[in-house]
Amino acid sequence: SALGSCSLEEVNFSYCPKIPGAVWGCLKAGSWPQLRSANFSSCFEESGDGSEQLLSALGSCSCLEEVNLGYCQKIPGAVWGCLKAGSWPQLRSATFSCCFYESGVGSE
Repeated sequence: SALGSCSLEEVNFSYCPKIPGAVWGCLKAGSWPQLRSANFSSCFEESGDGSEQLLSALGSCSCLEEVNLGYCQKIPGAVWGCLKAGSWPQLRSATFSCCFYESGVGSE
């Protein structure tokens, strides 16, 4: 995947719920060491397929300042744990609107 490992500083895939899980799988071994802003709102509004790969990639983005995963309520509870290993020391804005609307599993 072209986005698997590159020098991106900003990425916006908001309102792209039709991306198949297999495509998100291309991110599994990727990294975005310079990523500062990530918007994936509504990408997992209909299905959580591929969310583990995305959250794993985001967890390793230590320069991240803004992240938007709003309306991604289909991300399975266990997948949110992928973010625990990460560190976002520069984070100043995080949006998780409606992510736990259907269930609070994974919010801890």
